[in-house]
Amino acid sequence: MNKNKIDHISLLSLDTNGKSTGNVLIVGNAYGIMPYIEPIAKEFSQKGFKPYWFAFSGQEGTSGHYSFKECSNDIKLVVDYIQSKDDGLPIYILAHCAGSLMVLEYMIQNKNNPIKKLIFYGLMYNSNRRRPIAERKLINCDVQYKLSDGDWNKKPLNALSQIDIPILFCHAKDKINMERATVEEMELALSFSSNSDIIWFEEGYDEDLSNIPDFVNNYIPFIKVNEPLKNKRYAKY
Repeated sequence: MNKNKIDHISLLSLDTNGKSTGNVLIVGNAYGIMPYIEPIAKEFSQKGFKPYWFAFSGQEGTSGHYSFKECSNDIKLVVDYIQSKDDGLPIYILAHCAGSLMVLEYMIQNKNNPIKKLIFYGLMYNSNRRRPIAERKLINCDVQYKLSDGDWNKKPLNALSQIDIPILFCHAKDKINMERATVEEMELALSFSSNSDIIWFEEGYDEDLSNIPDFVNNYIPFIKVNEPLKNKRYAKY
């Protein structure tokens, strides 16, 4: 595992076994680097993609606060570094839970970004619904955060409507993911995205890491496919 200090961010990465075909930035949720991130990174590395991941500002001793502004700046800092280090290789983002909102903030604040495709696992459509649980966990994980009432009520639809690169939503029907976004909310998110698709799973990998290969086996073909999705339902699980 490689570790590079980019300003205040500790950026982790894995090398591929051979020539890399692209870079995948794995963005975690609100609580820090979760147990599923490194196994996902290993899957991507074994399949020829160089994975990167990091703790946001305010997480795991990283200076600053977990907020929309600072997290968006964190992503820009990391993406700019990856672009400068691997000139010419495409950059993709896989975002989890509340990290998806931070990625959307980055995308709309940086219109000329180099991101080629987005994957959202467990899109956070309604943060306020999980706020009592989330705030307890933020405190337990010692996350230094600054989120206003407006931030907790922020929805992804406006940002999604402004993005034209391919987006793949991967959503599970287990309890935790249904609290993040219901079936109806995910269909609405899909309708606001001009170049997107959705794959449904019965169970996610927040609590069961054995489900990771099933998801990655759908992430990889989406990254590799060249034609636009245009809500054609790229695949169903």
